[in-house]
Amino acid sequence: MTNQSRKILQQAADLIGTTLNQFIIQSALDKA
Repeated sequence: MTNQSRKILQQAADLIGTTLNQFIIQSALDKA
């Protein structure tokens, strides 16, 4: 795998992780 693909995959993973975290926090706040 090239460095370029790796960088893109890493950014995508970071973005998905951040989005999931926000979604989980939002759900927790809604239930509170």
